[in-house]
Amino acid sequence: FSDLIFQFPTNQSNTVTTQWGLETQRVSFPAYITAFSDNYTPAWTTTQTFGRADPIPTYSNTTRDISITVLIPCFDEEDSNENLKKLNTLIKNLYPSYELLKSGSKVLNSPPLARIKFANLLVNHANPYKGLLGYIKSFSTNMNIETGVFTSTGLLLPRAIGFTISFSPLHETTIGWNNR
Repeated sequence: FSDLIFQFPTNQSNTVTTQWGLETQRVSFPAYITAFSDNYTPAWTTTQTFGRADPIPTYSNTTRDISITVLIPCFDEEDSNENLKKLNTLIKNLYPSYELLKSGSKVLNSPPLARIKFANLLVNHANPYKGLLGYIKSFSTNMNIETGVFTSTGLLLPRAIGFTISFSPLHETTIGWNNR
């Protein structure tokens, strides 16, 4: 059990100032982790040459994909409603932000990048107070209706909200070995 924190550094509307002086839109969920995977994929191009048994490999890059599934408990109707509002804020930030020009048209202003922090599993290791910067590749929710719901004035409020995120980190520093 830990707080799962999302920050949206490229979307500066409705910002809050964090304890580290950063201005960002932030959403925090108290969450239980139910699944986690962290995959690294080095990309190689091979060239087969005449007379050589093995191809000549040329390194291209390494990509990283993280998948995390969490369960957010909702203790009462008010807590469930607040978690749904936070979930909607998170979903809203899966889309880019636009700038309204004087002509009335809208222009893409910034991509929907995110920083995600969850205990020591998702963290910027150069600065542990910051989340890991990247982009969300997929996001799916599960309202866990089978566990029951709170009913309040015609609303169905889940007792637990689950979601799965596939996330690709972006490197903010040079990664790899340093030769001296």
